[in-house]
Amino acid sequence: MRVYRVHSPLARGLQIPHPRHASPPVCVTLGFALPAFAAPSDPAPAEPAPLTLDAAIAQALANNFTIASARFEPQIARARQLSAAGAFDPVLSASFYRSDDRSAPFKPLLGQRDDLSIEKADTFEVALGGKLPFGLQYALVGNSENARTSYGLLNNNYTTFGGLRLTQPLLRGFGFGANLAGVRLARAQRGLAQASYHQAVVDTITRTVAAYNNLYYAQQSYQNAQRSKRLADDLLRENRRRVEVGSMAPADVTIAAARVARIDDGVIQYERGLADARNQMLTLLTADTRPATDQPLLIAPPPIAPPPVLDRAADLARAYERRPDYRMAQESIRRAQAGLADSRSAALPQVDLKGSYGYNGSGRSLDAAYHNTRARNTPAWTAGAEVSIPLPMRDGRGRVLASRLTLAQARTELSRLEQQIAVEVANAAGQIDATARRVEATRRARNLADESLVAEQKRLQVGQSDTFTVLQFQDLLSSAEQAEFRAVADYSIALAEYDRAVGATLARHAVTLED
Repeated sequence: MRVYRVHSPLARGLQIPHPRHASPPVCVTLGFALPAFAAPSDPAPAEPAPLTLDAAIAQALANNFTIASARFEPQIARARQLSAAGAFDPVLSASFYRSDDRSAPFKPLLGQRDDLSIEKADTFEVALGGKLPFGLQYALVGNSENARTSYGLLNNNYTTFGGLRLTQPLLRGFGFGANLAGVRLARAQRGLAQASYHQAVVDTITRTVAAYNNLYYAQQSYQNAQRSKRLADDLLRENRRRVEVGSMAPADVTIAAARVARIDDGVIQYERGLADARNQMLTLLTADTRPATDQPLLIAPPPIAPPPVLDRAADLARAYERRPDYRMAQESIRRAQAGLADSRSAALPQVDLKGSYGYNGSGRSLDAAYHNTRARNTPAWTAGAEVSIPLPMRDGRGRVLASRLTLAQARTELSRLEQQIAVEVANAAGQIDATARRVEATRRARNLADESLVAEQKRLQVGQSDTFTVLQFQDLLSSAEQAEFRAVADYSIALAEYDRAVGATLARHAVTLED
């Protein structure tokens, strides 16, 4: 099967199988041909090809709003992961402050004030710093201060400093677990978003297969009901003719007429069921917010695939490897582990080692102070520690407890999902076997009902049967045909559910998801 990239804005990032029997999109989707305005001598426009299952899946993946909405989640998660990684980007910062402090202290003993004191300062600092993944905070710093006082006649007095400042947490905020928690959380959330998008695509394909087969069943059931009505009408006319020639009792006409009325009711119900199934299909196929639900939708008979080779152990292993919901449960555990590491770090006391090393400079001008700093004749350093202990640490203890419970819950959910997947795989395999046997049984029943009706009609023609018996055989044939239609549809739906259960849906339909 050939694969092509979908250019629909709703299906960006999808590669879906090219339909083998593609027809014009308008005709395929709506099931009707555009009116032709050709000359009378022109040939009549060809009837549009019916919609195939491959084409239906392609249209559903290209136009479905559920997939279009889910597609944004990985993109949003990728952007948030990029934002989380930005916590380790270096930051260039600059600050400038100007102050002007004037005072005239009062002397109570002398009853007078001192001379006016003026202190002015201009402070400028530039720093390039950031944080490393194990918690070290660094900054390359350069600053200058011009302090002027009235005692110095407000002359310029520059002091400069250039060097390195470091802060290393020892408890809270130390280590890769604490500092990479945000990145790991974002990465796990991205994995969840991708798996959720994957699940939306798988669910859409599975729903499309089910809707397609249900529509075909409704289409065949409606046609079968119409055929039964034609047979009942034919029998009613034949009975009336026989009554006229005196070879049949009028009661047979009444019986046939009653069956025609009952079949009319069934035809109406099947017609309504066909419309409902068509509308359900349209919601999957079209991006129109107001689909043309009053138009027919022509579909081709769905392909009948042979039963797959079932191996429960291999199927279960494949399901754990490929199913998006299982990947979502694993990503939830990774997210909970990252949250626990962050909570444990936040619950610790704050003990930070701080230090700086650089060179001072001074002068009457900024240029002179700067050159003194570059001469590196006046080194300056600081070293110390800062301790902060929250009491009684209820916030930290509560966060750790909640994170531990969240992790335990995620692991329990994974175990529950493993059990659920095992049951779903077993049920899906059993459903395939049951529906395959149903198809064979209903086909035999339909063949026998058809043969029985033909024989009974021949007996009626020679006067060895009656109308009531023939009507019963017609009902039996109609019921047998309906059962066969339903069994065939259920078999195809069971195959789609089996693919979903073992994680083979995308591979089955040659659909590729892009990151």
